[in-house]
Amino acid sequence: MYKVFIENKPVIFTTHANKEDLSMLRTNDFRDLEKLISEIHLVPKEGILIECDDPEKLLGQTFQSYKYIEAAGGVVVNQNAILLIHRLGMWDLPKGKIEKGENTEEAALREIEEECGIHGHQIVCSLTNTLHTYEMKGKKVIKRTYWYAMTYEGVDQLIPQTEEDITEVRWVKLSEIDRFQPLMYPSLLPVLNECIHLIKNGTVFENGSAE
Repeated sequence: MYKVFIENKPVIFTTHANKEDLSMLRTNDFRDLEKLISEIHLVPKEGILIECDDPEKLLGQTFQSYKYIEAAGGVVVNQNAILLIHRLGMWDLPKGKIEKGENTEEAALREIEEECGIHGHQIVCSLTNTLHTYEMKGKKVIKRTYWYAMTYEGVDQLIPQTEEDITEVRWVKLSEIDRFQPLMYPSLLPVLNECIHLIKNGTVFENGSAE
């Protein structure tokens, strides 16, 4: 199964229908998808489920004309708080493009340091990867972001990377995170909620408290 967020709406490619409450289209023709994408504004915000024989092949055909970019970022946990950035009117998770010669983990650690000003954060485990599309300088882009759950125990002053349009960096308590989710991109919510689940059940993080 592959999930791509197009204009903040999930489009899921799968071999069989599941119980998700989404509209469904059965097709193996990427031209059907091109038409759907051109009319994505007509699709409900819940998104659409594409049932096909070969999701990977259909995904590649559908976005073959898009520029492909890889990025990496993380959900940084400090005791009972998560690190968020505010950029272009939305609350976001720190992330950025992978530079030449970097692996995904190196890129994620570097981007968080650059965007937030912290040092000494460490990767705990990988999280769900995300795919989303956007336009940049008139060109269509599909971006894959590799996400990691991280821990941080320092006391560095948070410094937003203003040249990347970041206006604020903030530690948000888990007990208050629900207030921020409506102001975040939908593609980030599965990543954020996966990390919160790991915190609460204590399988990865030592502190299982959500207060």
